[in-house]
Amino acid sequence: MAEKGNFDFLYDPIKQKMQELVSHINYTTYIEKLVPVDVDGRFIVLETPTESFAKYITGTLAEKMREAIIKADVGLTDFRLKVEGSDNYAYNAPDDGGYNPPSNLDKRYTFENFVVGKNNEFVHAAALSVANDPAGTYNPLFIYGGTGLGKTHLIQAIANKIVSEKPNLRVIYVTCEQFVNEIIDTMFTGRGPDARDKGKMLRQYYRNADVLIIDDIQFIENKKAVQEEFF
Repeated sequence: MAEKGNFDFLYDPIKQKMQELVSHINYTTYIEKLVPVDVDGRFIVLETPTESFAKYITGTLAEKMREAIIKADVGLTDFRLKVEGSDNYAYNAPDDGGYNPPSNLDKRYTFENFVVGKNNEFVHAAALSVANDPAGTYNPLFIYGGTGLGKTHLIQAIANKIVSEKPNLRVIYVTCEQFVNEIIDTMFTGRGPDARDKGKMLRQYYRNADVLIIDDIQFIENKKAVQEEFF
């Protein structure tokens, strides 16, 4: 299980989605009072003040919570509840051994519909090799080329193939702009334990991925601090 710390950067987007999905009274009475205390694989662990509190969420708001987690697109797919002061989970979601795919993947991008020619047959073969064996020869794999030559198609094809054939692997697909913005956000949070925890948890979130795919990696050019975080 991940080290405890400040997981607000994961739960805040989930809360925003829940605000759209549940009544105002449910949001203020229950959702706002949950405290994110851990990440356990694909689950966010939320602490509740009482057992009855946990039972209400389990019986009434569980499906909405899962929907919000997926829509928030924070790389998690479900949640677990624990009562404050207890080491045991009050609510365990069924663990089917797999991960839901990132919601920002376009399923239309596959190897089958990628047009292979003399100029891209090598990179196509390299990308296919990564999809078949993510920790194999090409690790990491950088794909370079001009605009409109199919880079995004190939890297999303990698992700889609892994998600389809290796559901036990956790895949994170993110644009470089989003990655940079998240890193910069942790840099300008301020100083003190909360700021350090936020940076640590963000790094942990990405390091827990089995496969990390970043689109438009050139966006980190001339951003030395971000490059240090990435490499």
